[in-house]
Amino acid sequence: MGVKEECGVIACVLKTKTIPISSVIYNLLSELQHRGQTSAGMTIFSPDFQNRLRSLKSVGKVADLFRVWDKTYFKSVMNDYCGNAGIGHVRYATSDVKDDMVLSLEEAQPFFRRHGHPWKRFAVAFNGHLTNYESLREKLIGRGYILDTFVDTEVLMHLISLSLKNYSEDCPSSFSKVFEEVIDQIDGSFCFSFMNALGDVVVARDKLGFRPLVIGENENMICVASESKALTKLGIVNFRDVEPGEIILIKDDKIQSISLKNCGRRAHCHFEYVYFSHTCSINDKILVNDVRTRLGRILGCEEKLKHRFVEEDWVVIPVPSTSIPSANSYSQETRVPIEFSLLKSDGGRGFINSCSMRKIIMDSKYNLVPNSVIGKKVILVDDSIVRGETSKRVIKLIRDAGAKEVHLRITELPIRFPCCYGVDFHSFDELIVGGFEGTLEEAEEFVAKEIGADSLGYVSMEGLKDALGGGEDKFCFACLNGKYPTLAGDEFLKKKLELRDKIT
Repeated sequence: MGVKEECGVIACVLKTKTIPISSVIYNLLSELQHRGQTSAGMTIFSPDFQNRLRSLKSVGKVADLFRVWDKTYFKSVMNDYCGNAGIGHVRYATSDVKDDMVLSLEEAQPFFRRHGHPWKRFAVAFNGHLTNYESLREKLIGRGYILDTFVDTEVLMHLISLSLKNYSEDCPSSFSKVFEEVIDQIDGSFCFSFMNALGDVVVARDKLGFRPLVIGENENMICVASESKALTKLGIVNFRDVEPGEIILIKDDKIQSISLKNCGRRAHCHFEYVYFSHTCSINDKILVNDVRTRLGRILGCEEKLKHRFVEEDWVVIPVPSTSIPSANSYSQETRVPIEFSLLKSDGGRGFINSCSMRKIIMDSKYNLVPNSVIGKKVILVDDSIVRGETSKRVIKLIRDAGAKEVHLRITELPIRFPCCYGVDFHSFDELIVGGFEGTLEEAEEFVAKEIGADSLGYVSMEGLKDALGGGEDKFCFACLNGKYPTLAGDEFLKKKLELRDKIT
């Protein structure tokens, strides 16, 4: 419960002017709001603009960017940002932002690079984390660059600029070389969208495919988004995954794969399916809802080997909303009735906020239907436990409401290792079982005691892999087993272990 989400990126090129690009961007970003609620932004291209590219960014949600409550302002944005193409972004702070530090507008994306030549004037939006960010940043500073932020996107922007110096406006051959050069320098997880002042759009995905990215089109537009849900909302049913290592150019209403650097294996973030992605999304040909349903069924099967629910006062309650498919199938498998007694307010995802802000949100995040758990033995089904803060509060809420017992079942394994690929648990001390070396059963006993549950049950690794339909050759499980799929990931773990040992 409660992890900072990944960011979301989008891009759109209109084939016709029947739909305003600003409206398309608004809808695409709104459908990715769950991926980032700290800032939102868009850059629009039009040959009619004085500077060809026009950006609008805001701290807060998509509604804050467009000020949907102000009809006059909203209408003016729709009119002033009409163009041929655009890119956009929703973000949470992936950099090490201090507790309670307000994200500045300067850090909101897309980032904009000014230049006199239109093919060198561009905007870029980024999702993920550059594992070798620090070394890249130091190299740029060593070359005399002044960096204004600590955001990965700024480093990416300068790398693109450096590569563009070697090429003219000739497309698409130049773009292929530019972005191949850039991608060869970076390690980690990333998807990004790029647009220059000629209206050329480029999107790319890292070689291991950590983060999802899809592209599709209909008679009116070509769109790219971090999740398929955003495309289907606009009526685009003809879509495909941007393949790991693929660089795509959208120019003159045509989609062209200009480069595909495939390393053979995959490392899709398994947490996308357990928690991050929307239930309706299809990531790399896998429907997220199917994975969550299978996880609940498998957890129920594993449960039946340990317990028998013969009393009439047992009840399953999902922790909304990502856990609902799992709780449904868990209930069906164990034949324990399900009740939707726990309700979630729209206060944001607990993982997407600073420590004190998380506390404020979590204290008011959940409501319980009155009298719904009195005298019951409650089985809470949730997707994950990271820090344990939310779990502790939910369990207390249910216990204080009159439940006899509160048991927690999790469709994930203990998260024992920090992530360097964009998920916001960067150190061992942020994890309730960070570096825990005991067995799964020992971890269950330890966490249950810490959060005040009568018992805790995690899904098994075999069960998780079965639900996903693949193992280490297809998914990244680094936060579970410490096996990082990139070289910089290994270095990251080495440094974190050294730091932990110094502290202890």
